[in-house]
Amino acid sequence: MRHKYFVRTQYGVIKIKSLSYNEIFKWDGQPRYLSSWNKDMNMQEAMKLSAVPVYQGIAKRTGLAIMKKELYRLHYGNSKIGNDVTKFWLEGPLKISPQEQSQFIYKLATKQLPIDKTIQIEVANMLLIKQTANIKIYAKSGLANINRKRTGWYVGWVENADGKIKTFALNVAISDDKAVSKRESLTLQCLAKLKII
Repeated sequence: MRHKYFVRTQYGVIKIKSLSYNEIFKWDGQPRYLSSWNKDMNMQEAMKLSAVPVYQGIAKRTGLAIMKKELYRLHYGNSKIGNDVTKFWLEGPLKISPQEQSQFIYKLATKQLPIDKTIQIEVANMLLIKQTANIKIYAKSGLANINRKRTGWYVGWVENADGKIKTFALNVAISDDKAVSKRESLTLQCLAKLKII
Protein backbone atom coordinates (compact mmCIF):
# COMPACT_ATOMS: atom_id res chain seq x y z
CA MET A 1 0.00 0.00 0.00
CA ARG A 2 1.31 3.03 -1.02
CA HIS A 3 0.53 5.76 1.58
CA LYS A 4 -2.39 7.38 -0.26
CA TYR A 5 -4.15 4.10 -0.79
CA PHE A 6 -3.75 3.05 2.78
CA VAL A 7 -5.24 6.25 4.14
CA ARG A 8 -8.15 5.92 1.76
CA THR A 9 -8.67 2.35 2.75
CA GLN A 10 -8.34 3.22 6.39
CA TYR A 11 -10.97 5.89 6.14
CA GLY A 12 -13.21 3.64 4.11
CA VAL A 13 -13.06 1.04 6.83
CA ILE A 14 -13.40 3.65 9.58
CA LYS A 15 -16.77 4.45 8.01
CA ILE A 16 -17.56 0.76 7.43
CA LYS A 17 -20.79 0.90 9.42
CA SER A 18 -22.24 3.37 6.93
CA LEU A 19 -20.49 1.90 3.89
CA SER A 20 -21.15 -1.76 4.83
CA TYR A 21 -18.24 -4.17 4.99
CA ASN A 22 -19.74 -6.40 2.30
CA GLU A 23 -20.98 -3.60 0.08
CA ILE A 24 -20.51 -4.29 -3.60
CA PHE A 25 -18.93 -1.38 -5.45
CA LYS A 26 -20.35 -1.46 -8.95
CA TRP A 27 -18.15 -1.03 -12.01
CA ASP A 28 -19.53 1.76 -14.20
CA GLY A 29 -18.51 0.04 -17.41
CA GLN A 30 -15.70 2.49 -18.19
CA PRO A 31 -12.32 0.90 -19.02
CA ARG A 32 -9.85 1.47 -16.19
CA TYR A 33 -6.07 1.76 -15.95
CA LEU A 34 -5.92 -1.93 -14.98
CA SER A 35 -8.26 -4.47 -16.54
CA SER A 36 -8.57 -6.17 -13.13
CA TRP A 37 -10.51 -3.10 -11.95
CA ASN A 38 -13.17 -3.61 -14.62
CA LYS A 39 -15.65 -5.47 -12.44
CA ASP A 40 -17.87 -5.20 -9.40
CA MET A 41 -16.03 -5.84 -6.12
CA ASN A 42 -16.27 -5.59 -2.35
CA MET A 43 -13.83 -3.79 -0.06
CA GLN A 44 -11.57 -6.79 0.43
CA GLU A 45 -11.23 -7.30 -3.33
CA ALA A 46 -10.61 -3.58 -3.79
CA MET A 47 -7.82 -3.74 -1.20
CA LYS A 48 -6.19 -6.70 -2.93
CA LEU A 49 -6.39 -5.07 -6.35
CA SER A 50 -5.56 -1.51 -5.21
CA ALA A 51 -8.71 -0.44 -7.01
CA VAL A 52 -8.34 3.33 -7.13
CA PRO A 53 -11.81 3.95 -8.62
CA VAL A 54 -13.38 2.32 -5.56
CA TYR A 55 -11.36 4.52 -3.21
CA GLN A 56 -12.26 7.59 -5.21
CA GLY A 57 -15.93 6.71 -4.92
CA ILE A 58 -15.57 6.35 -1.15
CA ALA A 59 -13.68 9.65 -1.02
CA LYS A 60 -16.51 11.45 -2.81
CA ARG A 61 -19.04 9.99 -0.40
CA THR A 62 -16.89 11.01 2.55
CA GLY A 63 -16.49 14.58 1.36
CA LEU A 64 -13.67 17.09 1.60
CA ALA A 65 -14.48 18.50 5.04
CA ILE A 66 -14.66 15.15 6.85
CA MET A 67 -11.60 13.85 5.01
CA LYS A 68 -9.53 16.83 6.14
CA LYS A 69 -10.72 16.42 9.71
CA GLU A 70 -9.98 12.69 9.84
CA LEU A 71 -6.51 12.91 8.31
CA TYR A 72 -5.63 15.56 10.86
CA ARG A 73 -7.08 13.48 13.68
CA LEU A 74 -5.04 10.45 12.58
CA HIS A 75 -1.86 12.54 12.23
CA TYR A 76 -1.19 10.91 8.88
CA GLY A 77 1.84 12.48 7.20
CA ASN A 78 1.37 16.18 6.56
CA SER A 79 -2.43 15.67 6.61
CA LYS A 80 -2.86 17.94 3.56
CA ILE A 81 -5.40 17.09 0.87
CA GLY A 82 -5.95 20.35 -0.99
CA ASN A 83 -9.29 20.86 -2.74
CA ASP A 84 -9.68 17.58 -4.64
CA VAL A 85 -10.83 14.74 -2.42
CA THR A 86 -10.27 12.15 -5.18
CA LYS A 87 -6.57 12.68 -5.94
CA PHE A 88 -4.69 13.94 -2.88
CA TRP A 89 -3.09 10.56 -2.13
CA LEU A 90 -2.25 9.97 -5.80
CA GLU A 91 -0.91 13.35 -6.91
CA GLY A 92 -0.46 15.31 -3.68
CA PRO A 93 -0.47 17.46 -1.65
CA LEU A 94 -0.55 14.60 0.88
CA LYS A 95 3.00 13.55 1.78
CA ILE A 96 4.39 11.02 4.20
CA SER A 97 7.90 9.71 4.84
CA PRO A 98 8.77 6.01 5.14
CA GLN A 99 9.50 6.59 8.83
CA GLU A 100 6.09 8.19 9.38
CA GLN A 101 4.47 5.41 7.41
CA SER A 102 6.12 2.76 9.58
CA GLN A 103 4.99 4.55 12.73
CA PHE A 104 1.43 4.71 11.46
CA ILE A 105 1.52 1.05 10.44
CA TYR A 106 2.78 0.08 13.89
CA LYS A 107 -0.22 1.77 15.48
CA LEU A 108 -2.52 -0.18 13.19
CA ALA A 109 -0.70 -3.45 13.86
CA THR A 110 -0.95 -2.91 17.62
CA LYS A 111 -4.52 -1.54 17.47
CA GLN A 112 -3.46 1.86 18.82
CA LEU A 113 -5.11 4.09 16.22
CA PRO A 114 -8.00 6.28 17.44
CA ILE A 115 -10.43 3.94 15.69
CA ASP A 116 -12.64 1.12 16.92
CA LYS A 117 -10.39 -1.92 17.53
CA THR A 118 -12.78 -4.24 15.74
CA ILE A 119 -12.35 -2.17 12.59
CA GLN A 120 -8.55 -2.21 12.93
CA ILE A 121 -8.70 -6.00 13.15
CA GLU A 122 -10.83 -6.12 10.00
CA VAL A 123 -8.30 -3.98 8.16
CA ALA A 124 -5.42 -6.16 9.33
CA ASN A 125 -7.21 -9.30 8.16
CA MET A 126 -7.57 -7.79 4.70
CA LEU A 127 -3.83 -7.00 4.61
CA LEU A 128 -2.65 -10.51 5.48
CA ILE A 129 -0.68 -11.84 2.50
CA LYS A 130 1.22 -14.79 3.98
CA GLN A 131 1.03 -16.98 7.05
CA THR A 132 3.28 -19.80 8.22
CA ALA A 133 3.80 -21.54 11.55
CA ASN A 134 6.30 -18.86 12.54
CA ILE A 135 5.23 -15.58 10.96
CA LYS A 136 2.39 -13.56 9.50
CA ILE A 137 3.09 -10.92 6.86
CA TYR A 138 0.66 -8.03 6.38
CA ALA A 139 1.28 -5.70 3.45
CA LYS A 140 -0.13 -3.24 0.94
CA SER A 141 1.29 -1.79 -2.23
CA GLY A 142 0.79 1.70 -3.55
CA LEU A 143 1.76 4.05 -6.34
CA ALA A 144 1.88 7.83 -6.55
CA ASN A 145 2.50 10.09 -9.52
CA ILE A 146 3.57 13.55 -8.37
CA ASN A 147 5.03 16.05 -10.84
CA ARG A 148 5.36 13.23 -13.38
CA LYS A 149 7.57 11.24 -11.02
CA ARG A 150 6.18 7.88 -10.01
CA THR A 151 6.89 6.52 -6.54
CA GLY A 152 6.14 2.98 -5.48
CA TRP A 153 5.26 1.93 -1.96
CA TYR A 154 5.11 -1.41 -0.20
CA VAL A 155 4.27 -1.13 3.49
CA GLY A 156 3.16 -3.42 6.27
CA TRP A 157 4.41 -5.47 9.17
CA VAL A 158 5.68 -8.89 10.18
CA GLU A 159 4.33 -10.59 13.27
CA ASN A 160 6.28 -13.56 14.65
CA ALA A 161 4.97 -16.48 16.67
CA ASP A 162 5.35 -14.70 20.01
CA GLY A 163 3.46 -11.64 18.79
CA LYS A 164 6.48 -9.38 18.23
CA ILE A 165 5.86 -6.88 15.43
CA LYS A 166 8.28 -5.26 13.01
CA THR A 167 7.01 -2.74 10.48
CA PHE A 168 8.44 -1.89 7.08
CA ALA A 169 7.93 0.76 4.42
CA LEU A 170 9.55 0.57 1.00
CA ASN A 171 9.58 3.81 -0.98
CA VAL A 172 11.17 3.52 -4.41
CA ALA A 173 11.32 5.53 -7.63
CA ILE A 174 9.46 3.78 -10.46
CA SER A 175 11.14 4.09 -13.85
CA ASP A 176 8.86 1.80 -15.86
CA ASP A 177 5.92 -0.57 -15.53
CA LYS A 178 8.21 -3.55 -14.92
CA ALA A 179 9.51 -1.89 -11.76
CA VAL A 180 5.96 -1.67 -10.39
CA SER A 181 5.72 -5.44 -10.10
CA LYS A 182 9.01 -5.64 -8.17
CA ARG A 183 7.87 -3.74 -5.08
CA GLU A 184 6.78 -6.84 -3.20
CA SER A 185 9.73 -9.04 -4.16
CA LEU A 186 12.26 -6.31 -3.35
CA THR A 187 10.69 -5.75 0.07
CA LEU A 188 10.62 -9.46 0.90
CA GLN A 189 14.24 -9.82 -0.18
CA CYS A 190 15.24 -7.00 2.18
CA LEU A 191 13.25 -8.52 5.04
CA ALA A 192 14.90 -11.89 4.41
CA LYS A 193 18.41 -10.36 4.43
CA LEU A 194 17.58 -8.67 7.73
CA LYS A 195 16.43 -12.10 9.01
CA ILE A 196 12.97 -10.72 9.77
CA ILE A 197 11.34 -13.40 7.64
